[in-house]
Amino acid sequence: MLSPTIALMNSLDFLVPDALIPRAHFGTDSAPELLRGLNLPHLNFLAAHAAESIPVIELEASLAVWQAWLLRDQTEPNLAAIRAEAMGLPATSASRWLIEPVFLQVGLDSVTLFDPAQLDLNHDDAAALAEAARPVLKESGWQLDIASPLHWMIERSDDFDLHGVAIEHAIGQGISEWLPHSSSDANQLVWKRVVNEIQMTWFTHPVNLAREAVGQPPVNGLWLSGNGHQTRVEWPYAKISTSQLLLKQTKLNSTSSIALETFDHLSAPTRAQDWSSWRNALQALDLRLGDVLQQMRDGQCDRLRLVLCGEDELRDVLIRRSDFWKFWRRGQALDLLIG
Repeated sequence: MLSPTIALMNSLDFLVPDALIPRAHFGTDSAPELLRGLNLPHLNFLAAHAAESIPVIELEASLAVWQAWLLRDQTEPNLAAIRAEAMGLPATSASRWLIEPVFLQVGLDSVTLFDPAQLDLNHDDAAALAEAARPVLKESGWQLDIASPLHWMIERSDDFDLHGVAIEHAIGQGISEWLPHSSSDANQLVWKRVVNEIQMTWFTHPVNLAREAVGQPPVNGLWLSGNGHQTRVEWPYAKISTSQLLLKQTKLNSTSSIALETFDHLSAPTRAQDWSSWRNALQALDLRLGDVLQQMRDGQCDRLRLVLCGEDELRDVLIRRSDFWKFWRRGQALDLLIG
């Protein structure tokens, strides 16, 4: 649950995945229609009082945009290792990857990745599927850990060259261009063989048989991502409010006066192309930003950095409390929400 207060921080970084209106579905002319009828006074205010747009450096393309922004000062960050450290797992020289259990929907000419958030996979079922997959992974040199039902990690002790992209890039799309890659064809074949064996193991697994019996999609694949070289990150935040697993349990910076909050309720409707729910979530975002603005007026925060993410771009703006007196300024939320 998101914290309702900033706790007297001088500065707040407010990060919103999937906030930008997707160009693939709404062009410049049709984007205003998506916002028609919404009351967004706080986004309008922020659009009018944004002190500056912060130049965006080149983001790491293999990460989701919100991840790339958070790790913008890092070189080839390893999300799996960063997550392992946040979970308190021991440091190791082994290579680590994220793997996520998924449903791959096979069509006539493509294989589409189903949104894992809709799988409703509970801890016991995830553990049972992981246990069935463990021997296959171990035989090929990987050890498996479960961070949560939908977020697993694998590691191996040798220098195995294999890279994948964040799952956010591929959800709802054909997966052919997003599959793991390596400079070694042999390594790609090893991973492909492992995934195929796990798929066969899971095909008649009791968990999947039970899911299909009640109309739920089976878990029939694994998505690999998160491998890089840099394994440690010093987060600059004294307080973090989020539902993102990457940021939970992270070590805070007690000397900082910066807080981080993520608003994560726009992602699911964006993935489902449920624009009615997206509008409702945007209205909730505006209400939350109203609370933030009030806290700024009350002197609890001097600076707001609002980072609105899209599929492959973002808008990064700074708002200062010292500019609030310029009451004659007018702005539109649409100016912030179009990438």
